[in-house]
Amino acid sequence: MTDKVDHIASLLDSDRNQAQGPVGPSPNLLPIHFQLQHLEGFRNETLHQAKRSDAAEREVLVRWFQKLDKVGADFETWLWEIAGHVVDLARSGNGGTVVRLLKVVELEGREDEKVCLMSHPSPCTLTGIGRGDATCAKSRGDDRRSVEIQVDASQRPTDQELPTQDARRDHCIR
Repeated sequence: MTDKVDHIASLLDSDRNQAQGPVGPSPNLLPIHFQLQHLEGFRNETLHQAKRSDAAEREVLVRWFQKLDKVGADFETWLWEIAGHVVDLARSGNGGTVVRLLKVVELEGREDEKVCLMSHPSPCTLTGIGRGDATCAKSRGDDRRSVEIQVDASQRPTDQELPTQDARRDHCIR
């Protein structure tokens, strides 16, 4: 797994270190996201199964996944940086990066909605963006599910305002 995480980190570094920075082509957004999703799913399942293990064994697993968590956080930071330059991307002819960014946001929204729907048998409203940090709230008025995705980098919370990785994992508020 370490080799896979190192490969993802090198793809991310390749995108971040391009001459144009966040207004450049960022061709690796989708492969990075796909591979991160796969590895994070493996991590979540492993940690879920380890809930019955003793604390020392769980701590070993948490340490083992730290590098994956760091690369995931770095990727999220890069997405926010790109999101803050959407207009510049379009003006500079890098609309493909905007499309890739929106595809990642769409996929994350779907994953968050699945978590919300699994947590709540009744319809809910899902708001938020990102890697498992969505908030669910029971619908008021009609019984349809609604999804709001906001991409506004200026409104991104600071690291101090964000819940911890453990608190965000599978977090849905009714």
